[in-house]
Amino acid sequence: MKLTLFSAKSYDTHYFNQTLQSLHPDLTTITAHPFALTASTVSLARSSDAICVFVNDTLDATVLHALHSYGVRAILLRCAGFNNIDLPVAEALGFFVANVPSYSPEAVAEFAVALIQTLNRKTHRAYNRVREGNFNLEGFLGQTLAGKTVGVVGLGRIGMAFARIMKGFGCVLLGADPFGGEEFEKEIGGSYVGLEDLLAQSDVVSLHCPLTEGTRHLINAESLSKLKKGAMVVNTSRGGLIHTRDAVQALKDGRLGGLALDVYEEEGDLFYNDHSAEIIHDDTLMRLMTFPNVLVCGHQAFFTREALSEIAQVSLDNLEDWAKKRSFVSTAQQAQRQPPQFTLINILANLAVIIKLNKFFRKKYLRHVSAGDKRFILKYIHAVNFEDLQDINNRLRNNASHVRLPQDIIPDKSMFVFEYFTGHLLHLAQQDLSLQTRKRLLKEGLRAIAEMHDKDIVHTDIKPDNFFVNWKHSDDGNTIGKVQLGDLEDAVYMPPGSYMLGKQAGNWMWRSPEAHARGQVNKPSDIFSFALVCIYVVHKRVIFAVSDDELDEGIDRLAIVIERQISYFADKDGFHGFLECLDDNPWADVFNITLNGFNQENPVRPFLLWKGVDDDFKSLICAMTNFDPRRRLTAREALAHKWFDDA
Repeated sequence: MKLTLFSAKSYDTHYFNQTLQSLHPDLTTITAHPFALTASTVSLARSSDAICVFVNDTLDATVLHALHSYGVRAILLRCAGFNNIDLPVAEALGFFVANVPSYSPEAVAEFAVALIQTLNRKTHRAYNRVREGNFNLEGFLGQTLAGKTVGVVGLGRIGMAFARIMKGFGCVLLGADPFGGEEFEKEIGGSYVGLEDLLAQSDVVSLHCPLTEGTRHLINAESLSKLKKGAMVVNTSRGGLIHTRDAVQALKDGRLGGLALDVYEEEGDLFYNDHSAEIIHDDTLMRLMTFPNVLVCGHQAFFTREALSEIAQVSLDNLEDWAKKRSFVSTAQQAQRQPPQFTLINILANLAVIIKLNKFFRKKYLRHVSAGDKRFILKYIHAVNFEDLQDINNRLRNNASHVRLPQDIIPDKSMFVFEYFTGHLLHLAQQDLSLQTRKRLLKEGLRAIAEMHDKDIVHTDIKPDNFFVNWKHSDDGNTIGKVQLGDLEDAVYMPPGSYMLGKQAGNWMWRSPEAHARGQVNKPSDIFSFALVCIYVVHKRVIFAVSDDELDEGIDRLAIVIERQISYFADKDGFHGFLECLDDNPWADVFNITLNGFNQENPVRPFLLWKGVDDDFKSLICAMTNFDPRRRLTAREALAHKWFDDA
């Protein structure tokens, strides 16, 4: 097997060869190139089985298709992040993609502290001054760190390692992280706060978060305006976290007291190469380096013997796992099982039964994990806005139904687990249970939903053009629902009446009384998917299937889902109430046309949903899922329904 390294310096080659000889002597041969991987250099990978790349290598669609044509089938990243690879294309082409999720977090944390003290005590300037025989101390005045407030943005492994060091200096520690700060508070004794409060109170702000669409330019003109005057900002994470031109202006205005960078947002064509004999055309970077209170390094925080050794070992371990065709799912492949654009969180019951199938990439959006004696349904999400996600997490962090997993499980992404209609409950529902037991299962799920709504946490979810295909059990019994096709849109938890991105959050299922009074509606497929769960829990019944033949014949998918939903509800009054709430929604016309032409006794697609179902259960489900929000029960109201009297 042949492995080709790109952007390989002498130290990379040394540690890879050393690790190969000592731990994997028969695994592969290594060819190393100092060139970055681009469309111009990709041909160097010809005849390779795998490649190994670094942070500034390019793996866009063009490069990935070229790699595939050359026979490359595995991509090893010598870094934690995936921001330089087009993951959807990589998965579509069948690449194995693996990263090094964590390598010596202490190395980066220690370097961040070194930057702080270098900039604070001016040791870099002192070094040059004394070499000229000048021992004057003018201009070197610093301050002690003991008692100063240090803000840690991102409380993953590196952020926590940094916090431990700063605690030793006697600093007051503040932490901000959308995933919560329980460990930070308990172990470090720090205070978990919002980002805005952290910026306003901190003397030093150190960034330790991944680069995502939600964190890009986290430090910008707006956030810098909220920064404590004269504070220092340190970035050892990703350059794109800081809007550099805004930082330059804040330095000129005196708002930003110091800036220490080991990363830069336009570093790709500069860092890791010698440009000392060239004209550097990046005016922003060159302007930055004219400030006496700015320190720029070349992305070297990780650069220790321990880190290089671990990078080589983990990369070759990943290669061996792939070569032996083990059941190995890389973090990149897990991360790809997510919506391609930002959604915050979806928690309702349909998450427990839907695995989205993309026609091109076959991406799974949910998976099961075990935690003790419980099996959870996981939903992968993107973070669009740091403070929004942090606010949501604050609402959920003390709720028993909310489980926070380590951030490094899915780098650059957010992941939450909700114990509503979990895999645990649905797994039980597959077994032979009495009706009384099934009632208790359904009641348990509804109670969890009601508890969340009691906290004013509500929900918007999925576009109404979803439809189900081949609903059935998986062979291993882990997955109840098979697939759902359709596009996702933004989904958020917001308290009633809240606004996000200038748009009022609406379309909630099981709203507060205030939302009920506003008559806001939920999308039909959301309601329908919840009904499917309820009916499955109680009757273990498959509702319907839409065959691939139907889709291939070009039948209107919108008509299919509406027809099935009308058949399910068999409630034209409810539909008309729903239509009244749609106003100018384009769905109204489609619904009216389908509704008027629908024959409930349609012999082509008969639906016997209610066969053998007692009237009380039917009335409960219809009331909880009525398309007219003015007639729909909340989860709390549903718990008082007479069908649960003997549960």
